[in-house]
Amino acid sequence: MSMIGEYVRLTPAELDRAVRDPDWAHEFVDELIEAELDERPEVSEARCHDTDKAWHALDFLLRRLAFPVDIVHGEEEIPGAEDWGYGPPRYLTPEQVRAAADALMVTSHQTLIEDVTPADLAQADIYPNIIWEHGESLDYVTSHYQSLVPFFQKPYLNRTRSLDFCWSGMVSLGVREACGVLCPLHDRGVRGGVGAGNAGGAGGGCPRAGGGSAGGSRAVG
Repeated sequence: MSMIGEYVRLTPAELDRAVRDPDWAHEFVDELIEAELDERPEVSEARCHDTDKAWHALDFLLRRLAFPVDIVHGEEEIPGAEDWGYGPPRYLTPEQVRAAADALMVTSHQTLIEDVTPADLAQADIYPNIIWEHGESLDYVTSHYQSLVPFFQKPYLNRTRSLDFCWSGMVSLGVREACGVLCPLHDRGVRGGVGAGNAGGAGGGCPRAGGGSAGGSRAVG
């Protein structure tokens, strides 16, 4: 079994309802995921996105740069939300999404991993530990970072042109999140997705739609 970082992009109205009614949010997010299973839209157009098992390395590397927003686990709690995987969902407000988009725009993937080696990730006990112990290239992490950037930037770029996809929020779902973003961690074994294997490229779209995977497992908050 493995854990993946998952995001869902919501409109402001959807985010408002999700915060007030987490049971509705859970059902609605599952519907969005199912709807994109076959479509496989481009990252910038998708409602759902995942960073496969790179979420922990992304969190480690972004914290190292003092990134202003927690885009891996989300910033805000949803009152009354139950466990959606490895904890309850969390979200980012539209303002936090905007701040994250601004910071992502000026943080290149080269900057993200500057002076960092796979051995550093192994020493820091970053999930999935085994691939860093074996010297897996950091390209696995940067490919997911590069796909995450347009997912955050699309609502930012559209904020003056699009009324129905303006500033959404983000929700972190376990790891699973939304724009307002829902962002939580999911165990693919529990969700019925791909099991542990070799590290692959950026997943894009919803996690159950595919994407690479890497061995190991470790729960986080």
